[in-house]
Amino acid sequence: MRAACGGSGVGGLAVRWRVGRQVRLAVARIGAAALSCLGALAAQAPTLAASGPTAPPAVSAQSAVVYAPQTGQVLYGKAPALRLPPASTTKVLTAIVVLEHVRNLDAKVRITAGEAYVGGSSAPMAPGEEMTVRDLLYGLLLVSGNNAAVALATYTSGSVPRFVALMNATARELGADHSHFVNPNGLPAAGHLVTALDLARIAAAAVRLPEFVRIASTEVLENYPMPTGPPQPMVNQDQLLWNFPGIVAGKIGYTSAAGNTMVAVARRGGRELVAVVLRDVPWAYWNDETALLDYGFSAYRTATVVPAGLRLGRRAVAGMPHRYAALITTAALTREVPAGSHLARAIHLVAPRRLPAGRRAGTVVGRLVVTLGGRSVGQVPVALLGPTPRPAPPARRTPWARDLVAGALVLFGAVVWVRGRRRQRLGRRVAPRRRYRLRRPVPLRRVAGGR
Repeated sequence: MRAACGGSGVGGLAVRWRVGRQVRLAVARIGAAALSCLGALAAQAPTLAASGPTAPPAVSAQSAVVYAPQTGQVLYGKAPALRLPPASTTKVLTAIVVLEHVRNLDAKVRITAGEAYVGGSSAPMAPGEEMTVRDLLYGLLLVSGNNAAVALATYTSGSVPRFVALMNATARELGADHSHFVNPNGLPAAGHLVTALDLARIAAAAVRLPEFVRIASTEVLENYPMPTGPPQPMVNQDQLLWNFPGIVAGKIGYTSAAGNTMVAVARRGGRELVAVVLRDVPWAYWNDETALLDYGFSAYRTATVVPAGLRLGRRAVAGMPHRYAALITTAALTREVPAGSHLARAIHLVAPRRLPAGRRAGTVVGRLVVTLGGRSVGQVPVALLGPTPRPAPPARRTPWARDLVAGALVLFGAVVWVRGRRRQRLGRRVAPRRRYRLRRPVPLRRVAGGR
């Protein structure tokens, strides 16, 4: 059973307990504490205190990572890009795809014989039984049911190959570009490989889904439907739910090819960290996960390198003499920095020397390049604090031919007017000096016709 997939058989035993609720919870907590103690003895290392170490821990896993999703930083990495089999941690991505494509978690799924008898760690089910999608998700995440993974894949996409195609597409959307999935449960298969960093990104996306957190963080599910008889309790295989302060959710896995694998997400003081171990040794992976998370929380702190709304002075507006506009950052830049460190910050504004006119407030016009401790740590968009004034519209110019004709007409009219005025003045001067002669009277004889 353990060599097939899914970790210890605690869940398989738990579903057959028929004792009271208080007794079951007490036994589960005692068992979790005992497992942690045995793990510490097997690894010959003391359990780390809650405060955590300040130096990077030495882990036995072949690949490990501590990832800060809020800033996208890797706080610890041991071969984080090495591709290894993920075993049952595959089911984190399986749950994401199901929750993104199935709206009604109370929908009934009829179990077939091929789905019920997959092999390896299994959730209780029988051929012909009808189970809800929600019950199958509990069987998937609490006891790592390989059969539940196949039943969910077939119900969601119609077939396992179609569901696997959705898994790979979703992984690429989440930034897990160096991983490839062949099945929904993590059983050994050629080409079914992940990197620790990709798995951390997948887990960070999973805890953004409330239903995933609700299911994966359940310590004991009181009533899980059984193929025959009344419902029975089911205990979560993730022992960190009882032992690690701030744990949100996680998933363990095991195959003979993959070894022990685990991913866990924890939150403390508003910070969120993801720890992943791949190809670890039995029992030690619990201590490795604890050491990695403690290291991330104790050795680093979140610092606001550049706040949102930081004013960056003024710059001139193009084409507008003596007009200026103020610049401001539109977002904050936070980084994980070593605890107790005081790194020198340097900023470099990349924006036009003269800002464009006629733009609204909030228009992005550049960026702020931020350097911390001599290393570039990111960029922040820079926008206008207020609107820039609009330039005055240019004066309308008439065509030169029209101007020439108009000028000629004005000049001609002026010449005519001047000449007319001149004639008037000359006429007034000559008129008084002019003499008129009277016409002689016509002789009467001529009028009478005589000579």
